[in-house]
Amino acid sequence: MRNVTDGSFRPIEPQNELTIGTEYFTNIQMRLLVLRAFGCCALAFAGPAHGQYIFENNQNSDFIGEYTTSGAKINATLITDPTVNRGLALIGNDLYVANTTLGTIAEYTTLGTTVSGGLISGLNEPYGLAANGGYLYVSSIGSGTVGLYTPSGAVVNSSLISGVGTAFGIAFSGNNMFVDNYYNNSIGEYTTSGATISANLILGVNRPTGMVVIGNDLFVLCAASGRIAEYTTSGALVNSDLVSYLPGDTGLATDGKNLFVADQGSSSIAEYTTSGATVNLYLIEGLSGPYGLAIEPAPEPSTTVIFIGGLMLAFLVCRGRTRNGANAHSLNCKFTQS
Repeated sequence: MRNVTDGSFRPIEPQNELTIGTEYFTNIQMRLLVLRAFGCCALAFAGPAHGQYIFENNQNSDFIGEYTTSGAKINATLITDPTVNRGLALIGNDLYVANTTLGTIAEYTTLGTTVSGGLISGLNEPYGLAANGGYLYVSSIGSGTVGLYTPSGAVVNSSLISGVGTAFGIAFSGNNMFVDNYYNNSIGEYTTSGATISANLILGVNRPTGMVVIGNDLFVLCAASGRIAEYTTSGALVNSDLVSYLPGDTGLATDGKNLFVADQGSSSIAEYTTSGATVNLYLIEGLSGPYGLAIEPAPEPSTTVIFIGGLMLAFLVCRGRTRNGANAHSLNCKFTQS
């Protein structure tokens, strides 16, 4: 046991071995066992740091499919709904879908159950969807606005940002957001509360249809040129031709590490690195006009669970039995004064 005065270890009683089942351990081995217990808990609960599941909607069919980000099919017809046709966004375990024709946003669980077919209605051609800070941002191309809503569909501000024209893509960087303007070939920057930072942060973008932010870089899908361009989040051009020849690209998403592109021309989803290298040109095939993409992040390791798990194992160790001659005694784990 530790002496709280000088930090040294000394036994309370002449007990120097621990038994768990039929295995005996010295005090030093016991301490190593406790440390290993904490380590095992950390490894057991540590999950992948990047995205795990990818959802895609098919503009030419009635389905939303679910796949892993490694391309494995989970359910190609997870959701069947003839009104599904545009942007997707995820908040927790719920998937939100924009319907441009009906002017609505539908809500489903990530298991495919319908929560509300018309969670938000009365919109003017909703197209782009994005989630940030537990709120839903909706771009309506008919009114040239971006609206802000709660996950339950309540209106926070239906015209949080106005005058954005035909906005297909929304992306976030901290407390700022980027909104593209398809026909103006531009990207504007705003705060998430709606204040304009620069309505024309980036000009000369060839028909932007989607954006993602990874670190300090903004990746933009340019539909007319079939390319992905890279900029800094301050608007400086890094590479106008990071990825080229995407003949029917319509959707862009990220798992926080790589870029995933929906290609209507080949009815597939491709994967690229942020340096532009092709990971898999046909990661997911056999789709029907894929448009919107949304990626569900994998659970992060829970430090609370790791800590509690380690304490439980340490407690079990301390509750073990020690052998001192022919008699067995409980091992008291406590500090003592000299």
